[in-house]
Amino acid sequence: MKVVLLIYQEVALQNEAMRNGASQPLVITVSVDEKPGVQAISVTAPDLPPDTITRIIKFTPDGKFIKAWGSLGSGKSQFRNPHALVFDSRGRLLVADRVNGRIQVFDQDGKWLTEYRAFNHPSGLFITKDDTLYATDYNSEGQKGTYIGSARTGKVTAFVPDPEAGEGIALGADSVLYAATPGGITRFLPRK
Repeated sequence: MKVVLLIYQEVALQNEAMRNGASQPLVITVSVDEKPGVQAISVTAPDLPPDTITRIIKFTPDGKFIKAWGSLGSGKSQFRNPHALVFDSRGRLLVADRVNGRIQVFDQDGKWLTEYRAFNHPSGLFITKDDTLYATDYNSEGQKGTYIGSARTGKVTAFVPDPEAGEGIALGADSVLYAATPGGITRFLPRK
């Protein structure tokens, strides 16, 4: 049975605190896609309380819960805003752990394998069939843009500066790089 990766179509859910009389709800962001895999849940709030939900959740294609892993923090399998998910050619799950400034790598059962810190504070991830990894960073002043490197080794080989960098990144079949920015979509044409 295949499992489902849920990412990129964001759904806001009210936090339980709102039902308990909180004056301002925390918004839980759930990312959604149709590829085999898992789902990231994180809470968007200026000051994250210690009981903040930030984890990876794995479901079957029909939505049945399989397992969850992760907690708030900066250690292995801990997150501060898991923001994007991709699978590499070996089936490993790469998670953009934006606030912690890293990409964490897991097997599909949630076992922590390694982390990559060279991609700065990744918000969006895209990976090609040959494991070229594109990570967009909109958080780091002076270093906003797209980092390009290897999902196999975690080494960055190129950087595309973009002061308007956003949260999404994709590479077209024609090698045009598309970045989702606060102002819209930016296209970066390949050098000839």
